[in-house]
Amino acid sequence: MNNSQLAFREAILKSVKGGVDAYDVPNTPQARPMIRYRPPFIQTPAHDAKGDGIWIACEQLMTKGIPYHLSICLAHHYIENYKTQLKLEEEVEFIETVYNGIDGTYFCPQVLKYIQEYLIKVDKGEIAPPEMPEAWDQWEYCYAVCKNKRPKMEDKMSAIPSLDLVKKGNTMSFFSVYDGHNGPEISSYLAAHFHHVLASQTDGDINKILNDAFLELDKRVTVRCEKEHLKSGSTVMSAIVTKEKVFLGWVGDSEAALYTKDGVRMLIKPHIPSDKNENDRIVACGGIIIPIAGELRVCGVLNLTRSLGDTQGKPMISSDPDYVELEHATTKHQNNILILASDGIWGSLNTKEIETIVDDFLATTTPEEYRQLAQTILNKAIEEGASDNLSIICVFLTPVAEVYANRT
Repeated sequence: MNNSQLAFREAILKSVKGGVDAYDVPNTPQARPMIRYRPPFIQTPAHDAKGDGIWIACEQLMTKGIPYHLSICLAHHYIENYKTQLKLEEEVEFIETVYNGIDGTYFCPQVLKYIQEYLIKVDKGEIAPPEMPEAWDQWEYCYAVCKNKRPKMEDKMSAIPSLDLVKKGNTMSFFSVYDGHNGPEISSYLAAHFHHVLASQTDGDINKILNDAFLELDKRVTVRCEKEHLKSGSTVMSAIVTKEKVFLGWVGDSEAALYTKDGVRMLIKPHIPSDKNENDRIVACGGIIIPIAGELRVCGVLNLTRSLGDTQGKPMISSDPDYVELEHATTKHQNNILILASDGIWGSLNTKEIETIVDDFLATTTPEEYRQLAQTILNKAIEEGASDNLSIICVFLTPVAEVYANRT
């Protein structure tokens, strides 16, 4: 094993030990009261069951104090080791006209049932811990999320530095933020399935891979909404990162920016009612933009014009993504940091303020503390009065050591 693999193994085993300790011991004074589990969905179609199971396990592991970047690896490993018990041995192809539902009140508790046993077996060495996916350490990144003042958390995210986690040999990196509205169902669905759908695309052209993934996810989400009577939707701000380029795809008002030594610049144009092109498109579809309490809303409902889900709002609410391709390898010593965030961040901090936050962070911390950058930006958004759910991912396109060395 190399140093990265050893560090990954050590972090996994430490988290597993912490997860085992986090489970309450029954019949002791310290045991917490049992809380009835409410499945996040009524049923899951067979073609989504594996991805849903992985996401349920991932979220459960995070409640035990295991960070997302380790929970997602453990969740994939758990489902692979318990696929027989969970009846997930067979890969089921997505077909729009076929919907074989599995009762969520049975499936979800079954997924949760074996997690403690799995952690104990890994901790005792009865199950080998997951190995570090190939190229998992190719990017240094950090993330932060916060429910903030909202009654529920509808923001979700994906931070998959190598799709080898899903499909062996595919080392493409994928990062994404999903800002859900009217419920967390669609943002959760995207967090569970986007990287799986992306890894299943076989075309070699990255732009086409991203486009095909959006198209298939739109079909999957639409079917799920229709069959499960879901009314929620979600933005997507996604990035495929290579050594030379960043490929961005998005719907909605979550945004992306690039920090360099020259400042912070926004990389995309959000899909919002105040945009003239979006306004004209909506009117042409038979819709109307109505100001509600000083905020423009499509047909008086949504304050964004594109999303995945929101099937009751189509065609005014479009699911067609936009794309931007960015070269970053040609700008040497620019301290490139890609920032993806939900509108709760961008609505509270402008580019100059974020530039100042990052500059101050780099001036007052060491390279070993770089993982606190996303949390620092998020905390500042809260200080500035943000009340919405908050999600942010920072990807260092320039190695962290160089960012600090080139700061001046």
